Amino acid sequence: MASVADRSAGSEPIRIGWIGAGFVGQVAHLPSFSAVPNARIVALAEARPELARQVAARYDIPTVYAHHSEMLEDPAIDAVVVITARPSLGPIALDALRAGKHVFTEKPMAADVTQARQLIASAEEAKRIYAVGTMRRFDAGVEHAARLIRDWRASGEVGALTFVRSHCFQGNDYCAIGGAVGLDSPRVPAREADQWPTAPEWVPESQHDAYARFNNVFCHSVNLHRYLVDDPFEIGYARLAPTAGGLVVFESDGYSATLEAGELEHDDWDETIEVYFERARLRITPPPAFLPQRPAVVSVYRDDVEQTWPLPPNGWSWSFQRQAQAFVDAILSGEEPVNSGAATIGDLEAIEACWRYSLARDEVTA
Repeated sequence: MASVADRSAGSEPIRIGWIGAGFVGQVAHLPSFSAVPNARIVALAEARPELARQVAARYDIPTVYAHHSEMLEDPAIDAVVVITARPSLGPIALDALRAGKHVFTEKPMAADVTQARQLIASAEEAKRIYAVGTMRRFDAGVEHAARLIRDWRASGEVGALTFVRSHCFQGNDYCAIGGAVGLDSPRVPAREADQWPTAPEWVPESQHDAYARFNNVFCHSVNLHRYLVDDPFEIGYARLAPTAGGLVVFESDGYSATLEAGELEHDDWDETIEVYFERARLRITPPPAFLPQRPAVVSVYRDDVEQTWPLPPNGWSWSFQRQAQAFVDAILSGEEPVNSGAATIGDLEAIEACWRYSLARDEVTA
């Protein structure tokens, strides 16, 4: 049997073990990974027997386990994908890394920096790829914008960076998607060992749910901001009130950046990122996350002309599919992906900084 290192020429696919078969896994990740030509899902770990049976039948997965610990004992499995409830993502990923598997998990990677450091250290010790599902980094429009921003900052051709505005008011991003099977299966309580706290210990218990929700929803906004302009910052102001609309001000050397974070109670998705230079402005309008084959629209205003790229240079694509392929490519090449754990821990550092500021000033509301 060829090793992973021997398979760059495509002699054998990467063998993936899948952990968790819930809604998001079925409508986004399973179709995406199943379409990767040099990978095959060979095992599924799911505690709900009927759900496991139906998903395994739909995706032709030959082996089913009731618990991930059994799967991780299989030396033929190269990598695992962990798409479970948030409290279980970290501890299961840690089990998989310690078992010597490459790991992809949904976001957020953990609830706090301490948990995240443990995961990153385990990946480094095992010399394995550890990637986190920040799929916006694989949106073709976002990639196009990121290249422009990096080129402008390096060349100075449009002057200095002066301001960044991130705006995300989350509505319903499921976009009439369907097709998930077995979700009426009775839930099975997770084992205590398979769950981590969903908030740092310094967050009051009354705010744990609010912290976990903010981390789950707006880690995407923070991650996207850091992908475009990853500069050191201090918190200038933070008021966290996501249902009503919260505001964070990041102060970096020479410019400020804002995050406007809120939620909508209707079927809409209102998200933009604007990056201002002295002589240019760039706007990114991402689609709802679960809208297939729709990359972000990128608009640039420069030299008194506005140009819009409704299609990036490589055409229609879906960030989830590109993310799945990138994980497999990283395993084959051994190169750290742009959504590695090490590249993602900065999201948690920023989110913790926001919450420390807000709690110190009693600026957190539901």
